[in-house]
Amino acid sequence: MRPYLPACFILAFSIFSVPALAESRSATMPVSAVIQNNCIVAATPMAFTGKTVNSPTAVDGSAQINVTCTAPTAFSVEMDRGSNAAGEQRRMVSADGSYLDYTIYSDASRSKEWGTSSAAVADEMQAATSKSYTAYGRINTVDLATPSGVYQDTITVTVNF
Repeated sequence: MRPYLPACFILAFSIFSVPALAESRSATMPVSAVIQNNCIVAATPMAFTGKTVNSPTAVDGSAQINVTCTAPTAFSVEMDRGSNAAGEQRRMVSADGSYLDYTIYSDASRSKEWGTSSAAVADEMQAATSKSYTAYGRINTVDLATPSGVYQDTITVTVNF
């Protein structure tokens, strides 16, 4: 029976062997990717420093706005008027329904109000990094007539790109 064993291997290999190919054809396969512009925005809370008030005074606060975008991307950062606005005036509300007007600025001298459209902060990213902006807040007048309490508002910060 041993003489049949090599014959079985030869038969098995001849069944599974691949015939030799004499020609071939090639094609190209395009490969591409589209990376769309994208931005992420985050904001820290703005807290106005508490003061003991004896005469009318301004109270200042600040917050950080962080923007990260794919590069290169031109963008603008807008802020709405908040949840408790009266027309164009931002204001916070206390639990008893008292209001406290405030303004948010894009500059430390508090001369350029931060808002939407033309009052937005425009910028551009040339590299994929984060940029940080300071929002400068001011309550123009706090005096003895201002009811004590915790005042709150919510601002929506939007990055357009």
